[in-house]
Amino acid sequence: MSKIIETLSKYTSLSGAEIAEACMNRNPFYLKIVSPRKTRLGDYRYNFEQKYHQITINNDLKGDSFLFTLLHEIAHQLAFLKYSRNIEPHGKEWKNEYKNLLLLALEKDAFENPKLIIKGIDNIKSSSVYNKELFRALYTNPTEDECFLDMVQDQKEFIFNAVIYKKIQKNRSRTLCLNVENSRKYLISNQALVMIIED
Repeated sequence: MSKIIETLSKYTSLSGAEIAEACMNRNPFYLKIVSPRKTRLGDYRYNFEQKYHQITINNDLKGDSFLFTLLHEIAHQLAFLKYSRNIEPHGKEWKNEYKNLLLLALEKDAFENPKLIIKGIDNIKSSSVYNKELFRALYTNPTEDECFLDMVQDQKEFIFNAVIYKKIQKNRSRTLCLNVENSRKYLISNQALVMIIED
């Protein structure tokens, strides 16, 4: 077993690790598994000065969520290599590369829960956050005391990141909330895990 597969197998399936290694061998890139970031799950960058590709993935992702994110970023590299940077970041070129990678992973039984991937494969979004069912299945693990913000009733208070808020109005992807402590209003993702304050 190669060192790459040995490392990646700690985060995803053996088949997923083998697909990733094959991609790295075909089109080399540096892969960094990094501490979790609030604003992104992974990213792809090309260093124009030193001419190398780099992908980073958050180290709190495991299983299907790790592989799904990694293939998302590899698709960015493939789109860049084929079409240069004169394309939309999540345009048709990227979508096509991502779809092909997901189909390969499905063919190799690399996903533990392939049904959700199959369901959304013909309408790939720039982020799984825009596919509520997929996001919740891949990236969240609520405790018994938690629920998603969009499940909280209007005017109900809840705790998010150790701060008390009151839900005001749900919008398409985010909810307007009042910070009870400083009386300021904030937009919080509908997918955020929160703890309801019982009356």
